[in-house]
Amino acid sequence: MIVTTLVTFIDVSPAILMLAPILLPVMRGIGVSDWQFGAIFIVGLAIGLVTPPVGMCLNTCNKINGMSVTKIAKGAVPFILCNIVVLLGTTFIPAMSNWLPTLMKY
Repeated sequence: MIVTTLVTFIDVSPAILMLAPILLPVMRGIGVSDWQFGAIFIVGLAIGLVTPPVGMCLNTCNKINGMSVTKIAKGAVPFILCNIVVLLGTTFIPAMSNWLPTLMKY
């Protein structure tokens, strides 16, 4: 959730550059694979992009169709909730993020 909170205020690239070197060793220390960490990280970043107050995707939609950010955010709530479910699944069910690398023999 730290990732999601930070990305609501800054862009994705700086968030990756700031957080990945700090969080990856921590996650390895608690037994999370690099693949799972990457999946958790990217899903968290995606949620942050559509979360108010500064979500980049909300502002882009605002400029494209002229609707208010509040109205767009209300319409995005079901999708944000689905993304949170995916984030929780990716976090607590390692097979969700590790099955393809395992299949490819990584």
